[in-house]
Formats: sequence, C-alpha cells, structure tokens
Amino acid sequence: MSKTDKLKEKYKGKINSRTFEIFVQGDSTPTKKYLEYMCNLWVTTRDLSLSNSNRPRTSKEVVEYVQSFDKLLPYINSKDIYAPYYTQYHNLVKTVNDAQELKKDKEFVREEHIEVLVENDDYLLLKPKTLQGSLKYGANTRWCTASKSYPHHFVNYTRNGYLFYLIRKNTKDNKWDKVAFYQDSSKVITGEMQIFSADDIRAEKRNIFKDSDWGLDIFMEIMLIIQSYVYKEEYYKTAKENVQDVINKLSSIKIPRLMKSLSVVSDEESGTMKNNIDSLISELKKSLVK
Repeated sequence: MSKTDKLKEKYKGKINSRTFEIFVQGDSTPTKKYLEYMCNLWVTTRDLSLSNSNRPRTSKEVVEYVQSFDKLLPYINSKDIYAPYYTQYHNLVKTVNDAQELKKDKEFVREEHIEVLVENDDYLLLKPKTLQGSLKYGANTRWCTASKSYPHHFVNYTRNGYLFYLIRKNTKDNKWDKVAFYQDSSKVITGEMQIFSADDIRAEKRNIFKDSDWGLDIFMEIMLIIQSYVYKEEYYKTAKENVQDVINKLSSIKIPRLMKSLSVVSDEESGTMKNNIDSLISELKKSLVK
C-alpha cells in the first residue's frame, strides 16, 4: 500500500475525499513528505474554539503556505515542518511571512528601488522609485506611503508628485530620524512642500527649523536639493510633452488628403506651398541632426 493510500485510510472519516485530494495534488514532492503534515494540521485545527489566526480558512490556504514553506527553505532556520513548533498554524504562517521578507531583503538591489540624491556620513536623502523601496526605507514610520496594507497611497503620491525620504544615519531615537518630503506637481511654482516627521505629523514649513532637531544649514541644503531636483524633472517633463505634441501633430497629417488638396489649387500656389513644406521638413531634419 502506498503512502498516499495509508494516509487516506488513516484519516478516513476525519477528512473528506475532496479535501484529501487537494492535499495530495498540493504536495509535489516525490515522497509526498508534506501530505501527512497537511492532513494532521487540518484535523487538529477544525476546532471552532481556536482563534482565526490559528485556524486555516480553507484547505487551499494550507497548501499555499506549505508550498511556500518548501520554496523558502533556504531562508528558514527550522526546516523540519514536523517539529512541534509547526503544529500551531500561526507559527507556520509567521515562518513563511518572515522568510518572504528575508528573501526580499537579500535580493534587494538598491538602485532598482530608490534614487539617491545625497549620501554622506550623516544622512541619506532618497527618492523611492518602487513600493518595495518605500517600505524598506520608510520602515518604522507611520507614513501611509510606507504601508503594506495600503499600497495605493504610494502609487497615488508618486503619480501626482515627488516623494523624498531623509534618513539620519546617527539616529537620536526620535521622530526626526526619518523625514518625508512631498511636492505636488501642481504646486511646483508656489514651492508649497509638505513635510512629515516619522510619526506622520505634518510640520509647518515656517516652524520646521524650530520644531525639528535638524541643523538649519543642513535642512536648508536639503530643501534646495529637493527643489532643484523637482524643477529639473518638471522642465524635462514639459520638454518631453512638447516633443510628443509635435510628433502627434505630424502623425495626424493625412498625406493622401494633403496631396489631393495640392492638386486642386493652382500650379503657382501649389508650387509655393510645396516649397514651404520642403523648407519646413529640411529645417526640421537639420535641427534633428545637430
């Protein structure tokens, strides 16, 4: 009798056939090494008096966590899933979640997730490019842009403006160890910038030097760096839009319609118009070559 058949017989009357089959299909190992664990976990956690955190909602959820456990083994210290520790479902969940975070941390390539504006012995000033970068460098703050639960906040902020994090290297264990700056694209000209301490309390710009423990000279330098960055990005964005506008206009030209119209006007006018078109095209080509 195969291992699968033995376990099917062992848990007969405790696990229905459909659930058992889900566990069998969910264990892709040659020896079905996780099958008995899933069966035992399912039976022992059916007690409705258990808390939600220690009771899986579905059999598929059990399979997903066990499969993740197997894939993340290089990032897990206690690799024996049959150890007493894993009889508690929430311990399996915690181990998998911690391993996923460790994997992300080890595979994290800084340049892919943040743009460094300034880094020295005292502080790091950066612009997060991805949610993962925002989560890593906004850790231990209450910023909505560094929240796993509400990722849309980061998307909205970075879509509509410019987000920056200032991180002090020699920490003082207070709310000013990390500072967030946000510049809305629609308010670049006015220079209205939002500043938040790590507890997500917005600081008034006029009081920032009094309220924070950052030195005036450093903070002024940081503000100027941020504003300069934003101005350059907005200038670049406008230039791109202008070029795209010209491309769109050129693409919208109906050549057959143009040629048909030229054939209608008098030869003299047609010749003048063609010369004007040739002149414009020639001037554009020369400019593009430069």
